[in-house]
Amino acid sequence: MDRSGSNNQPLGQRGQGRMAALDADKQRSAGGRGGRGGRGRGRGGGRGRGRGGNRGPRRTSPGTTTSAEKRRKTQKLEEIKKEMESLGLEVGDPHLESKADPGEVGEKIRVLTNVYGIKMEEKTVYRYDITISAVPKKKGPARIEFTKRTKDDCVVVDRRDFCRVAFDFFFEKEKAVFGDNRYTLYYDLQSILYTLFQLSFEGKDEQKFQLNKEECERHKLLQDFNRVEVVFAFTRLLI
Repeated sequence: MDRSGSNNQPLGQRGQGRMAALDADKQRSAGGRGGRGGRGRGRGGGRGRGRGGNRGPRRTSPGTTTSAEKRRKTQKLEEIKKEMESLGLEVGDPHLESKADPGEVGEKIRVLTNVYGIKMEEKTVYRYDITISAVPKKKGPARIEFTKRTKDDCVVVDRRDFCRVAFDFFFEKEKAVFGDNRYTLYYDLQSILYTLFQLSFEGKDEQKFQLNKEECERHKLLQDFNRVEVVFAFTRLLI
């Protein structure tokens, strides 16, 4: 009588088939749990828990590499110094080639320049801080200060143009204060004025002057303002 199962295998071979299937399951289980990098403990690959199986070399940041390189060079220099000390040698300064004399082959030419020192007699210089502001006609800020510092180049240029015009107006208007010689006044077109004589402020260290609306109408840069004011404040002597 043929005692074959549903798969028509002989009874003697069924056990072998089951053992082969168990061995295959064990191999799949062992393979699925994979190797764990270089540790050899077989735990990683298939489950994604591996710590080194397919991972590439660890990357280092440029800063880390640079620091390590500096340490290596420093260590190397120290080793060289110790080696020289053990041989009784001293670390000296580098010897540089002496500077060559000027050449004589080329053609000599005469050069004129305005870069040279000027000897001047001692003078007392007076410094004043200046504040120039204006009251606009149109609605907006109640007052604009043109000597206020800013980092915007365009604004700086516009304010300096305004300060130049305003200062020239005050110089022409207040001859009793500024005198007739414009070259004794040195204005930086912002907030500092140097003079070769002390301005007459009637015994005070600070003085305010104004341009009214009619005076502002005389120049294009001032026409948008009802009033322009300048305040001079004496700060110190420069000798």
